[in-house]
Amino acid sequence: MHPAIALGALAIGSIDEDERAIMGGLFGEPLELVKCETSDVLVPAHAELVIEAEILPHERVAEGPFGEFTGYSLGERQREVVRVNAITHRAGAYFQDIAVAHLDHLLLSTIPMEANLYRAVRSMVPSLRAVRVPAPFTCYVSIEQRIPGQAKNAIMAVLGADLYMKRVVVVDHDVDVFDDRQMTWAIATRCQPDRDVTIVTHARGSDLDPSTPEDGYTAKWGVDATAKPALASYTPRHRVPHDVWARINLADFGLGQP
Repeated sequence: MHPAIALGALAIGSIDEDERAIMGGLFGEPLELVKCETSDVLVPAHAELVIEAEILPHERVAEGPFGEFTGYSLGERQREVVRVNAITHRAGAYFQDIAVAHLDHLLLSTIPMEANLYRAVRSMVPSLRAVRVPAPFTCYVSIEQRIPGQAKNAIMAVLGADLYMKRVVVVDHDVDVFDDRQMTWAIATRCQPDRDVTIVTHARGSDLDPSTPEDGYTAKWGVDATAKPALASYTPRHRVPHDVWARINLADFGLGQP
């Protein structure tokens, strides 16, 4: 299916938000819908395949083990029963699958998670610059910290907004959260573990975390990797001045195109 439909289906919002409207927003135009064969539910008109089904109340069967986004195959569990009422499809329809725990799987879930976390953190720290979910249960946050304590507020906002989050790292706005090398550098040079690591014990988390002693009963931690007491007064980063870069022509050194 079109990525806008997949991302819209996974959007995180209130119960009164219509995922189909989010799909239309991503398309930049209204989403064309048609009614199902066995119900009044409206579905994307250009879907390759439509499965019309009911989730049966109170019925459970053993399922698994199946591979999960964590990169592990987790054990058998009791799961809901789905009864299929109809299947419709386009002529020569494509069935799209994903490679479990690989990039196509992770991006489908992390992009909507990032949007939800961005909204949650911004309500607590308006000077938020960026949010990234780089790996399972992990969130990177970049803020322009204007008063002490905002980094910890960002950590708590992330942990409160997403049950799956287990590790949060907050950095200053001069650190690119999409560059793992910069993130590691910030943790190494702007963080003292006895001062800047917050640990939350006995919390609910994901039941897909194989390290938990019980399903989803976990500890979580946040790392304040921002400069102390403030970025403006911290040891400056060395950089090549902009005026130096401006007068360098790489072609003079046999690099790049003249």
